[in-house]
Amino acid sequence: MKTLTKLIVKSAITGGTFIGLGLLSAPAQAINITYTFDSSFSGQSSVNQTVSGVTGTFSNINSLNGVFQSNFDGIYLNSALGAGNSFHFSFDKDKKVTLLSYRVTNSSLISSGETATFRLFNSRGPDSTGNNLASVGSFGLNNPFTMWFGVSSALTATLSLFSDTAQLQSITVDATPTPVPWETDALSVVGSTILFGFGVWSKRKSAKPIQK
Repeated sequence: MKTLTKLIVKSAITGGTFIGLGLLSAPAQAINITYTFDSSFSGQSSVNQTVSGVTGTFSNINSLNGVFQSNFDGIYLNSALGAGNSFHFSFDKDKKVTLLSYRVTNSSLISSGETATFRLFNSRGPDSTGNNLASVGSFGLNNPFTMWFGVSSALTATLSLFSDTAQLQSITVDATPTPVPWETDALSVVGSTILFGFGVWSKRKSAKPIQK
């Protein structure tokens, strides 16, 4: 009976330890997600877009009518009196994302020789500035940074002329899930199992008669 008890306690401690270490060492898997600013944005003051389970919220554009103007090529950015040159975005509460890249689909609306860029506001460090809007293609963000849940950022475009208009089609981020409740509960169970095992082992050890 004593041997069986020892085996049970030893198994609980060893198994619980290995499970706990496995859960603690397993890294959260990050995935690349692209949010596309298509025609569904047109006429909307706020858009929620969910991709691979991660929801991005795009809102507060400073256009004349307070709504996005877009077509299948992307959203228009020019000035606060026209399509708007600034809007806010954030991501849902159980994720963190690192901003990676973006895509411009129409540069013919930028006057020859003029420049167009945008800045991303970073509440926890240096902004991402000087991102080109005047050329078609996909580009990596200057100074990419991580946004945590509950944090909003602002994208502000700067164009040389009032009449210039850029089209931003998409932004790509790297999303990492935070621990979900069952993982936290599992760690609690493992910890309780280990403590229980040690408690039983200590109690039996202290109750063992001293042999003379």
